[in-house]
Amino acid sequence: MKKDPKDLSLEEKVALLREIEDAAKVQGVSSTQAVYSEAEVSMHYSSSEGLDLEWQMTRMAFMVGAVAHRDGLYQSDSIGRAGVGGLELFDREDPVALAREVGETAVALLDADTPQGGTFPVVLDQELAGVFVHEAVGHATEADIVLEGDSCLEGKIGERIGSELVTVIDDPSMMQKRLLSLRR
Repeated sequence: MKKDPKDLSLEEKVALLREIEDAAKVQGVSSTQAVYSEAEVSMHYSSSEGLDLEWQMTRMAFMVGAVAHRDGLYQSDSIGRAGVGGLELFDREDPVALAREVGETAVALLDADTPQGGTFPVVLDQELAGVFVHEAVGHATEADIVLEGDSCLEGKIGERIGSELVTVIDDPSMMQKRLLSLRR
């Protein structure tokens, strides 16, 4: 961390957040939201084998969103940035310019064409499709979430949970075989 967020007063942080949010309030925007986040994380790990480790880091983030409306039509846009480190995040990113862009995009979307609805064939990039599957199903199958009773898939082992048109196989050995073949 190069710039410690503790060096800014609460009033200075609020002023920064207001400046970011105000930049999103371009003509046509009816609602905005801005979020500032800082977290100091400290991890301590001890093992029965005698390891005793400690790790600390600071994380910073901001997010800004805007909603525009006209004649009963609403459109929105948002953006966020986060990273490990301190206030240097605000030097790497220009949150005021990003906020203005978010507001302008929300307004511009009011004039966007509405896509034709219907059923269409699609071809998905396998890595992106994997992200979709992970977000839709993967988190709900994580053991800690199931054991805590927070999974919508609890008690469904062996049951179909999706369309018969989709097959998902969770087999890490397939990736291992692929990596081994690439190394040869």
